[in-house]
Amino acid sequence: MEYRDLNIDSMTYVIRPENSKVRKRMEYGLSSELLDNIIALSDVPLDERSGLIFVARFAGGKISGNGMHTHWKKLTKLADSGRYDNGKYVSKTIPRSDDILSLRIHDIRHMIGNTLVSNGKTLEEIAAVLGHTNTRITQRYSQVRRDVSDKALDDFMSIVRPKESEDV
Repeated sequence: MEYRDLNIDSMTYVIRPENSKVRKRMEYGLSSELLDNIIALSDVPLDERSGLIFVARFAGGKISGNGMHTHWKKLTKLADSGRYDNGKYVSKTIPRSDDILSLRIHDIRHMIGNTLVSNGKTLEEIAAVLGHTNTRITQRYSQVRRDVSDKALDDFMSIVRPKESEDV
C-alpha cells in the first residue's frame, strides 16, 4: 500500500487491482486508529509523504510473502505462553506444529468471518469486510450461521414452550 492509496478527506484507502488477489480495485474505510499508526511511522507531514507505507527494512521495498511469514512466526512465538521441558516443547495455550505455532495468518480471516456470522451479520456484509467479490466464497460461513440459527430457535422454543409445572 502506498500513501497515494489513502484518502484522508473521505477516510478511505484503496487496494489497487495490481495488489489485489482478485485483481479488482477495493476500497475500505480508514479507521482513526489505523490513520494514527500510519502518521506515527514518520515525522514527515502526511501530505508530503510518497511511496510505500510499509517498507521492508532490509530489502528497501515491498514486504514479500516470505517476509510476512517470518514476522508472523516471531509474533506467534512471542504470543505463546508455552515453554520447553527437557528439550520438548510444552504449550499451555495454542497447539504447535514443528516448533512453530499452527495458527496461520489466514485463520484470522476465518475467525473474523465466523464471529461476524455468529453475531447476525449478513453474508453480503461479511463478504465486504473480507474482500470477497461475491457471496459464493463467503457461503463457507453459512454452516456457522445455521448452527447459530439452530441454537436461537432452540432458545426460542424453550422460552415459549410451557414449563412442566405450568397447567396448560
